[in-house]
Amino acid sequence: MDATRTISIFDSVVELGVIRMPTGVRDETGKPFYPRMALAVDAASGMIVKFEMSEPGDDAATLAESLLHSIVEQMNGLPKQILVRDLAVARALRNVLAGDPINVVTVRESLPMLDEAFETFGEFKGLGPRTSKPGLLDEPGMSLERLIAFAEAAREFYLARPWQHLMDDDLIEIASPKGPKATRCTQVLGAAGQVFGLGFVASVEAHIELSRNQTIPHGGMWSLQFGDLDSIPFADGETWEKHRLPLVDPEAYPALLKYLRSSDPKYPSADELSWAEGLLRALALVTEAQIDSGRWDVTVATFDGEKTYQLSLPLLLKELAGLPASDQGAPPAEAAVTLVDAARSRRGRGELIQLRRALTIDPDCVPALLRMAERTSDDAAAVALLERAVAAAARRLGDEVFRDHVGHFWLLADTRPYMHARHVLAYHLLRADRMAEAADNLLDLLRLSPNDAQGNRYLLARAFLQADDLQSLAELLDRPLYADDASAAWKFSRVLLAYRQSGDSDAAQTALHAAANANPHVIPLLIGRELLPMRRPPFMGMGDESEAAYYISSDGVEWDATEGAIAWLTMWDRTARKTLKKSTADKKPKAVKKSVKKSTKRPKPDQ
Repeated sequence: MDATRTISIFDSVVELGVIRMPTGVRDETGKPFYPRMALAVDAASGMIVKFEMSEPGDDAATLAESLLHSIVEQMNGLPKQILVRDLAVARALRNVLAGDPINVVTVRESLPMLDEAFETFGEFKGLGPRTSKPGLLDEPGMSLERLIAFAEAAREFYLARPWQHLMDDDLIEIASPKGPKATRCTQVLGAAGQVFGLGFVASVEAHIELSRNQTIPHGGMWSLQFGDLDSIPFADGETWEKHRLPLVDPEAYPALLKYLRSSDPKYPSADELSWAEGLLRALALVTEAQIDSGRWDVTVATFDGEKTYQLSLPLLLKELAGLPASDQGAPPAEAAVTLVDAARSRRGRGELIQLRRALTIDPDCVPALLRMAERTSDDAAAVALLERAVAAAARRLGDEVFRDHVGHFWLLADTRPYMHARHVLAYHLLRADRMAEAADNLLDLLRLSPNDAQGNRYLLARAFLQADDLQSLAELLDRPLYADDASAAWKFSRVLLAYRQSGDSDAAQTALHAAANANPHVIPLLIGRELLPMRRPPFMGMGDESEAAYYISSDGVEWDATEGAIAWLTMWDRTARKTLKKSTADKKPKAVKKSVKKSTKRPKPDQ
């Protein structure tokens, strides 16, 4: 509250709380979430004073603070007492009221008027009653203590980040102890940076079949995945929040479920949850040396006592037996490249072992460093590998090449590994928000090869936009060498520059007309009038839907980050479509009545 404002205190008591509604809704992108509702009721009459619904991502404390501000504005003051049940909400409200004359927030377990209002108001708003399907804690034999142990193990697993060392192709066989049916093998998910957790299959053959078909097998499939609060069953989310179960990250609520083809997912039993707890702890402790050996045992403590997990990588063991030896007679650089070429047929740990062997033979093996950077989902690790690759490629070229071939660097075949490594390095520097370093690399690549066969100018434009360096962006876009560039990335970068410089100006309008003519598919995708394809197109054309999809996926975030830009595009698009519709209607020919004379002549008979 504003410390300079005089706050009136009214003789009333308000019960205030925040709950998650059990009926999911969808946000503007179509993603489902469970909305929160903040409600304040008069403790004497039960009348609703104020309510607010959350946006995706709002937590209870933030929503309660917003509701309190609304109450103060509506009442032009504060009630003499605000009763809440949640300590986190109480702390948030007390922080807001720190400058007020009295402390009005009190924590109470029983809030009968609030509970009744939640029930009736939730049903009235179409968000369902406060009843939901049973959760994990309702399973026979399950206890809060057992669930806490599982949550702690999930936290250890997530903190260990085993996906740094294992990919989804690194199938792990669990010889013992025996888990639920069809969990003989598991794979660590997360190397791609998208889905984190564990996937389970019955056998190596089932793993290969699943990789081909990507469908739930007959009998179902177990999976342990991490996600946000709205990604786990509603009742489990309530349990996590109510009991403050261990959690490493708001995006890391764990859910162990068996997914079935034709019915709702199935919960694990108490014993099965304990088995999963132990497996999580075992995988959190795994070392790279153990992984490279292909077989290891580890003993961990679980809620049901100590368990020893016997683990192996059957596909890796098979590959280790057949790994080709390096050519001892070949030069180190040549022998290393041979190993890299042999590694291309592998994707899991076997490939990594081959790449490391190549770097042992030749520490400057650029193809090995590049592939290792591709494998990692950690931008910092990728940058370190790519910096090594750039330095190694530069050493191979020598100083004379950099001195004598500036301006046509790309035309020399020997320079391309260097150019490629530095381009990829700049890309990862951008992803890591190291815009200045990315720009320095890209500017130097354009100095070496101004004709820019790699498209470095597009990454550089993105770097300047992210850094909001409008002067440098303008200088880049105005380079005479790129004056004929008709790509969506170039045209729409010019639009965004003009809008950031001067808003809805003549310059911005002119640039927008030119960009829309170059690719009319970009604006409908940017403003959401049309939807992006589920998968990125395999190829990119010029001026078509595929180019628009590529541009949105790489540079659309800069439009979202520019205040008012999407609304401006929306208004322009609406006006343009109305104009086009009117123009089309005006050009339609008017119906003309034709008078038809009946001929009085009879047809001549055939000659």
